[in-house]
Amino acid sequence: MPDRPSAYDHAVNQHDVEQIAQVVANLGAGMNSNDVDLIDRQFTDDVLWVTASGTRLLVWYEMNAHHRQGLDDPPLDLRVTWTMLGIYFLGPDVAVADTKQDYLTPETGTKHGTAVLIKKNQTWWICSMQHTNVVS
Repeated sequence: MPDRPSAYDHAVNQHDVEQIAQVVANLGAGMNSNDVDLIDRQFTDDVLWVTASGTRLLVWYEMNAHHRQGLDDPPLDLRVTWTMLGIYFLGPDVAVADTKQDYLTPETGTKHGTAVLIKKNQTWWICSMQHTNVVS
């Protein structure tokens, strides 16, 4: 068996953990208030977003249009609880966030999400995110 390296061996900075947790909290707050600007303000311009249905959106404006169509037309009464399952640092400026979304209304169900974040100018940005529907 070959020796395998560990990916998540960077020291954890509590301030960075709090900032990343806030980024994830903003996703839930934006969804619960139908505020696409709040949801999408923390993504990089060249984001790779993969929806739970497998649709790949490769730049911010495509993701933003997808969110606007989904939340604004017609406005949804979403209630989502986002839970941070873990934050794993690949280095001082790169992290992976493992999340869970519990949808309460009008859609029910759970999704797991994985986000890759980068830190630029002291701000954490999501550069890639994928959601997967959890089958009960």
